Amino acid sequence: MDPLRVIAAPRRLQILVMVWDQELSAGQIAAGFDVSWGAVSQHITVLRNAGFLRQRRQGTSRLYRADKDALGALRAVVEEKWRTSLTRLKALAEAEQRERDRTVSDAAGLEVAIHIDARPETVFEFFIDPARYVEWMGSDATIEPVPGGTYRVRMRDGVETAGEFVEIDPPHRLVFTWGWQGDEVVPPTSTRVEIILTPTGSGTDLLLRHLGLPGQAQRAHHRQGWEMYLNRLATRASGGDPGPDPNAEQLRP
Repeated sequence: MDPLRVIAAPRRLQILVMVWDQELSAGQIAAGFDVSWGAVSQHITVLRNAGFLRQRRQGTSRLYRADKDALGALRAVVEEKWRTSLTRLKALAEAEQRERDRTVSDAAGLEVAIHIDARPETVFEFFIDPARYVEWMGSDATIEPVPGGTYRVRMRDGVETAGEFVEIDPPHRLVFTWGWQGDEVVPPTSTRVEIILTPTGSGTDLLLRHLGLPGQAQRAHHRQGWEMYLNRLATRASGGDPGPDPNAEQLRP
């Protein structure tokens, strides 16, 4: 068979690319294709008969590797395909690494835990009732506690948190997205807040997870804020007065 016709078949060219810089068994080669073992075996045989594959026995296995010298002038064709494949693989690897980094960052997130001397039913209301919400955080709130509903809290100088509710499971769990209006670092709906309420005796253990914050500085900043506000919530839900929110715009009567 004409050498050019041998490697003109896309699958045979791909086999040469796969074994260009490494030895692979027939099974490993076949695993890279969505055709039958028999079809792959035939392509390997054609390449071997043309002298383009070297075969080496290792135990009961046969290992194959491209014979670069035997390809002669066709070597440049395979090398170009090989370089293209490497570039594609590198791009895929980098994309997968970015996704792993994002996942690790999300998984790390931040967690704040606090005990509140009130039942989960009572504490839950301070997250879904706008009037009760502003008793511990913000000066005005738009709260629509249904999946897809608005979550918005007004702070000092008109700055607002903005997101929407994702999950509502009273009185044990709620999830909403979170961000800041006009903020390019943590824009609206860009992060995720999970609240878990667990009854403990006559009180509640509250666990807050804030996921997706970009970088250690943002996690530290938001941790400080949540620790302060959850302490205010604990005071108010148990019947105390946390006083005015120091970070909220004070509305005049």
